[in-house]
Amino acid sequence: MFNRIKRGAAIGLAFPCLYSLYVTGLYLIQGPEPFQRLGTNLGVVIGTYFFGGISAGVVVGVLQPIARWRLGEELNLGPHAYQAWELEAKVGQDVRISL
Repeated sequence: MFNRIKRGAAIGLAFPCLYSLYVTGLYLIQGPEPFQRLGTNLGVVIGTYFFGGISAGVVVGVLQPIARWRLGEELNLGPHAYQAWELEAKVGQDVRISL
């Protein structure tokens, strides 16, 4: 089980890394203004991405045995995909609009 949790967390790290590259590029191009307008800063955005990605990856790793069945796969991955999408939508929506 520990190997599944490690693997899930490692996969969960991939997406925050990509999103962090994007917002870091945004910060380098536009400065802190888009983040300040939203009442946040670059560190909070990146931290939120990593928290969401790693926590979703750990839960997916724990629940991986039920993914052998179609319904179990949907129960396992569906809520976590939604969680990642919701976090990205809440944190990143206004930042994307500012481009």
